[in-house]
Amino acid sequence: MSSDSMVTAAPSAWRTMETALRGLSTTVLVVAVLTAILVIVSLLSILRGNVDLSFLLAIAVFLALRDVLAFSRGAMDRMRQLGELV
Repeated sequence: MSSDSMVTAAPSAWRTMETALRGLSTTVLVVAVLTAILVIVSLLSILRGNVDLSFLLAIAVFLALRDVLAFSRGAMDRMRQLGELV
């Protein structure tokens, strides 16, 4: 691949990566909201006296999603910074 074709392909690659990261962040946000609903429902069932492990599972998923969302936001910031250099 010559350097000319790499330069012309770079903007398209940046846009593709930004779109993918934006989609990831949207998906993670939707799943985080659904997990928060699961946490609330689990808390209500615990208050009624039905203890199950779905609450712990929901908390674990929520924490993992929070980390993925932070990663995607950081990646978007880095992509913007690199895009300004190109």
